[in-house]
Amino acid sequence: MTTAGTARARQPEPELGARVIRVESEVPHPADRPQSWSDCDPDLRAYVLDSLTATGLRTVGVYVHGSLAMRCFHRAKSDVDLLMDTAGTPPPC
Repeated sequence: MTTAGTARARQPEPELGARVIRVESEVPHPADRPQSWSDCDPDLRAYVLDSLTATGLRTVGVYVHGSLAMRCFHRAKSDVDLLMDTAGTPPPC
């Protein structure tokens, strides 16, 4: 509970071995505009591409999955789901 008495949503714990990257956008975006990968905002596209680079893995293929793939990504409430195919074995966490 916060001091105002309202409950805060608890963020789920990342799975073991998962890397979590959180970025706050400084660009004002309408929360009600659905987006897909083909028409997403430039900062969202940069976030996804930077996240792939941050893993340090040699990427063979990346699949956009979930709301961003289905044109129902909403900045205010959606997460970004990616499936990565990588070469070799990932380094230990």
